[in-house]
Amino acid sequence: MREAKFRAWDKNAYRMAEVTQIIFSKVQHTLVKYRYKTDNGKVKDETSHIDEKGHGTIVLMQYTGERDVNGKEIYEGDIVKVDTKIPHKKYPKVFKVEFRDAGFIANNIIEGWYDDLINITFPNSNAVVTVIGNIYEDPELLEV
Repeated sequence: MREAKFRAWDKNAYRMAEVTQIIFSKVQHTLVKYRYKTDNGKVKDETSHIDEKGHGTIVLMQYTGERDVNGKEIYEGDIVKVDTKIPHKKYPKVFKVEFRDAGFIANNIIEGWYDDLINITFPNSNAVVTVIGNIYEDPELLEV
């Protein structure tokens, strides 16, 4: 079973944060507690509400259950570089990780090409996947 884990992009502080708790409610919006380090190294705890459409001051990103070649956890919203050792299987170089159709995919927006993330991170796939950034801190990585 894949570990259920989230991180959050704080739209106000422009920082990636560790989600420490999610509280779901039938009568109120979902409450998310999260933590990040400030520029001076102090740990700051914050809370935010997210409505039923996912609107709020943070954006939640789910852990895919996969790791890159360096052991770094891959989350939706990450930007990954894929290199392959198979000459006839030509992957585009850079993908955005998304959740689609009940699974995580690597989506190359520029070339309109995607693959199941598990297929390209599977140990015998001959693909080397490296997290190089995310869509909030490094959006320029998706540009041509």
